[in-house]
Amino acid sequence: GTFGWHTIQIGTFGILLAIAGTFGAWLGGKLDDRLGPKRVIAGSLFILLFALGAILLVDKDSILFVAVAPPAPGGALFSGAAERAYLVLGCLIGAAGGPLQAASRSLLIRLAPKDRIAQYFGLFALTGKVTSFIGPLLIGAITAVTASQKAGMAVIVVFFVAGLALLSRVRKGFLSLSSRPSEARAGTHTPRRTLFSAPVDVLLQQQAVVMGPCVRRDDENQCLKCLTPVNTMAMP
Repeated sequence: GTFGWHTIQIGTFGILLAIAGTFGAWLGGKLDDRLGPKRVIAGSLFILLFALGAILLVDKDSILFVAVAPPAPGGALFSGAAERAYLVLGCLIGAAGGPLQAASRSLLIRLAPKDRIAQYFGLFALTGKVTSFIGPLLIGAITAVTASQKAGMAVIVVFFVAGLALLSRVRKGFLSLSSRPSEARAGTHTPRRTLFSAPVDVLLQQQAVVMGPCVRRDDENQCLKCLTPVNTMAMP
């Protein structure tokens, strides 16, 4: 690799990425509720493009073509300036990856017809599995041809740019919650009760408590969490 890290350095780097990904996923969920999944996906892709482009320009003795002192042999963990820059950029990639995956599923819920959500999620999972070999194959092939890991990783930039181009074609009606009436975001609802047995009614009441306030609705004034009308009173 670039720095010749051993098991301890690589393991520590992985732990830091996991922590950054957890924080990024939490923050992405908040932004998804406020701005909508499309903007979260676009923002995550821009962060990934920036961080990936910058991390490809980090070397042992340079950061973005600026010369720095190389890491001292046998020195402290991540003691070099280039190593610390690599850590920061890596954490940006990890923090952007969590919201990207979560918001893509949130956007799919908005795009899919209510009676075909399971089919859409099945197709979503299938296409991800079927095409998962393309990235590693291209990265490995280009790395083998150029004898450079950075040249191989640069292929990912093409995928991110293609993703942004396709995302721009998503219908504007699913952009964000900020364009919806404020009363829809602040409204409350209770899932519709049925005329079945008493245990079912108790379960529905518990579900209403767990779900909490309704924070979004679709074009038919239905809650996107339980598909019941917003501000609907429970049946007696």
